[in-house]
Amino acid sequence: MSSLLTKAPMSLQDLISHKAAHEVLSEDQLSPMDRHETAGTCIFYNEAGLDQIDFHSISELPTHPAEKNQWIHWRNPNYSDETLSLFEKFQFHALISEDIINPDSRVKIEELEDSIFVATKIPINTADGLEISMEHFCLVLKKDTLLTFSEAPDSLLADILRRLNSPKRRIRKSGPDYLFWAILDAIADYNTLFVSTLADHIDTLEDDLIQADSALTLSSIHASRRRITQFHRLTQPCRDIASRLTRSDSDLLTDSSSLFFRDLFDHTAQTVEATEHLREQAKNLHELYYTTTSYHMNQVMKVLTAVSAIFLPLTFLAGIYGMNFEYMPELNQPAGYPTFMAILLAVALSLAFFFKRKNWF
Repeated sequence: MSSLLTKAPMSLQDLISHKAAHEVLSEDQLSPMDRHETAGTCIFYNEAGLDQIDFHSISELPTHPAEKNQWIHWRNPNYSDETLSLFEKFQFHALISEDIINPDSRVKIEELEDSIFVATKIPINTADGLEISMEHFCLVLKKDTLLTFSEAPDSLLADILRRLNSPKRRIRKSGPDYLFWAILDAIADYNTLFVSTLADHIDTLEDDLIQADSALTLSSIHASRRRITQFHRLTQPCRDIASRLTRSDSDLLTDSSSLFFRDLFDHTAQTVEATEHLREQAKNLHELYYTTTSYHMNQVMKVLTAVSAIFLPLTFLAGIYGMNFEYMPELNQPAGYPTFMAILLAVALSLAFFFKRKNWF
């Protein structure tokens, strides 16, 4: 039976440290196998050992050993009998159950007497790259147990599982509250990576705008602004969640984990600040588009004006010699026509040379 550990995708930490870490998850990268291989995975762990069991139904869920911590990861929660049985087994409040199943529920945190519930979103690029798809991700922290519910692919948790598999790591020696922080921190790091890709895209658009031969359209700028706005709606409540956890007096959070939640707040606050800067940059990009468009139009109008100015005296002279008076000079001269054409050419070249020296075109 396959497991999360045997998939061996590039870990989130590797994505952040690797030079090629400019790509984030997109819909075309999501495989149905990522979501439906098994219903969930149960991990029992402590400093002495780790046991991992993949299961297809609640009936296969093993008994929780009293001496170990428990992490249950449930994939793609929906209105199924299995999901509802899991809620009943762990005595979830009806409102929490509804927020877990509903993929459109907002990002939030709820502190109850026996649990802490966090609902968040994982930003994933749509296949066309014009919008962001928000994948639902929920965490429920109970005594000695952490439950996660996710629509996102398991690769997001690969680094957490790698650390859990190492007996020397802090995560194996700590309780579920540390695992709770580690997953939220992994999501915060992913959001930092995501905002970095948005910033790179805005910089590319800005470079393209200042090029006269750019094929950039206004729709591209609107699409970028829409993506940044979507992401900003996610980052602000994530910061509020981290802030709430730093002030929590819940017995489920130990004193040793408080420092890590303050660090989580710093990460989320930095992401919010970066996103707000991007919103301002995208707004300026919109103004820059109209400025550069006006500039290019002015360049065209300047050339057309210069051409009109060159032909203005030529039109004046041609108009004079086009009058049908009987006794006009030069009409009976054999060299009159070529002389007149030479005068027109001399006037045109003189004006063109003058405008060129003035850099008017």
